[in-house]
Amino acid sequence: MTENEDIEVILSKTSELKKAVEGDEKATALVEDLEELLKNPEYLAVAGIKKLSKEKSLEELTHVIDKMRKDEEVRRFIEISRFPWGANRTILLLMQFLWIVTAAISFMMGVYLFFPPYVFFGRIHGNATATIQKTLELISKNPQVLTAIDPLFKVIGFVMMAIAIASLYQAHLLRTYLRK
Repeated sequence: MTENEDIEVILSKTSELKKAVEGDEKATALVEDLEELLKNPEYLAVAGIKKLSKEKSLEELTHVIDKMRKDEEVRRFIEISRFPWGANRTILLLMQFLWIVTAAISFMMGVYLFFPPYVFFGRIHGNATATIQKTLELISKNPQVLTAIDPLFKVIGFVMMAIAIASLYQAHLLRTYLRK
C-alpha cells in the first residue's frame, strides 16, 4: 500500500475482499467490521495519531508532521487544531470585537496620559476622573511634583498606545483567519 492511496481505494479493496470470502460468514463479518472502521474518519484519525505518538520517536514524529504540513488539506486541519477558537465563528467574532474594544480603550487612555490635560488647559475642565482631578490639583499647588508625574504619565501613555497597536494587530489576524 502506498501513502497516496485514498480511503475510498482501500474501501473498494475491502469490497473485493468481501466478494472473495462470500461463502465464509465469519470472514464476511470481519470484512464488514473493517469497512465500518474505515468509513469513520474521526476514529481513524484519532487512532492513527495515538498509535504514532506511542510507537514513533520524536524525530520520526517530526518527519510525519512535516509530510502532513506539505499537504494543503491536512495543513488546514492542523491550523484549526492549533487555534481552538478558529473552528467557532461566533467565538472568533467575539474575540475580534474584544481586541478592537481593548485597542480603543488603550488608545484613548494612552493619548490622555501621554498628553495630559494640564498641557492644554490651565485649569480643570470637563469630567476628569477623580484620580486625574486630584493629580491636577496637586500639580497646581506644587509644580515640582510634575517632574515626577509627567515622565510617568508619558511612559504609561506610550505603553497604552503600544497596547492599542498590538490589539489592532490581533484583531487584524483574527479577521484574516476569518476570511480563510
